[in-house]
Amino acid sequence: MSKLKRLNRVVITNGYQTNAYCPCLARLQNGDLIVTFRTGGREGVLKLVRSEDKGLTWGDPVSIAEQPGRALDMGLGLAQLSTGTILQAYVNGKGEAYLVKSTDNGYTWAAPIKLGPEGLPPGDWRYINFTYGNIREYDGKVFLPIQGYVKGQHLLRDGFLISRDGGETWEQFMTVAYGLGDEPDMIRLPSGRLLVVSRDWQSLRGHGESPILWTYSDDEGKTWAEPTSTFCHLGTMYGHSPCLFLTEGGTLICAYRYVGELGQGLCGVSFNYGSDNGSTWSLENHIWVGPGKPARVLSCGYPSIVYVDDERILCIYQMSWAQRTTTWLGVGEIEGVFFEEEE
Repeated sequence: MSKLKRLNRVVITNGYQTNAYCPCLARLQNGDLIVTFRTGGREGVLKLVRSEDKGLTWGDPVSIAEQPGRALDMGLGLAQLSTGTILQAYVNGKGEAYLVKSTDNGYTWAAPIKLGPEGLPPGDWRYINFTYGNIREYDGKVFLPIQGYVKGQHLLRDGFLISRDGGETWEQFMTVAYGLGDEPDMIRLPSGRLLVVSRDWQSLRGHGESPILWTYSDDEGKTWAEPTSTFCHLGTMYGHSPCLFLTEGGTLICAYRYVGELGQGLCGVSFNYGSDNGSTWSLENHIWVGPGKPARVLSCGYPSIVYVDDERILCIYQMSWAQRTTTWLGVGEIEGVFFEEEE
C-alpha cells in the first residue's frame, strides 16, 4: 500500500459565513480545476472558482445557478463526463433536486433541470433530501446520488439515478439502503465491487458522533450487503461527509470530517487508508488535513479529491474558524492540501 506525502496548503476562496460551502472539485479535460460551492442562508446561489495553473492560484467566484429565497444544498455531485459535459447536482430545500450542465468547460451553464420529484424513476418520490456523493461514470453509465423519501414510506431511501445517455435522461434508480445512511459516496474497486460509505444520520449517538457505515455490491448493484459500521484498529470510525478516492497506485482512501473527539470541541478533516475490498481501514498512516491536528472549528469537512497532474493529488474542504465577538461567529474558507503518492 502506498503512502501519501503532504506537500503544501492552498486557500481557494474565503470570507463566507459558517456552512456556506460544501465544495466540489473536478479536473477538466483541458487541465483546468474548478470548484463549485453554495453560499449561505437563503441567498440561493451556487458559485464556481477556477484555477488554470493546477491549483496554485484561483480566480474570482462566479455564479452558475440561482434560486433566490431558497437555501440551496449540495455535496460533491460535480463531474465532467467522457463526453465533455459537466454536471452539478443540488437540492433547493423544498424537496426538489436539480441538475445544471455546461458543455464549454464550465464557462457557461444551461438553466437548471428539475429532477424531482415527478421526474425521478420509479415516480413516487415525495421529497428529495440531498444529492450528496460523487457523480461517477462507469462503462457508459452515469451514477447520480439521490437521498429522499418515497410516498407511503417513512424511511430515508439512499441510492443512485442511472443514465445511459450522458445524463440526458435518468431511466433507472438503484436503491442501496433504507433508513440508515446519509451522505453516501460510491466507488468501483478494481475487483468490480461497488463500495458505498455513508454517514449514519440516525445514529443513537446523535447528530455529532455518527459512525461511518459501509455496504457493497458484487453484482453490479442488483443486491447490496446490510450496511454496517466501518472499523479500524482503534474501533469504529466516526465522521461525516465521507469521500472515496482510489490512487493510481491502488491505495483506497476515505476522507471525511473527523468527529471522534467532538465532545471536546475538536474537529478535523481526516484520511483513512482502506483494504482492497473496503472491509477494513487503517489509522497507521492517518493524516490530518487542514490544521495538521484536530482543531477548534465551527465547521469543517466535505472533502473532495482529484489528481491535478500525473503526480500530485489535491484534497479540498471547508474550514470555518470560531472567532469571538459579541457571539461566536464562523469566518470560513475553502482550502486544500496537495499530496504526492510514494511507495
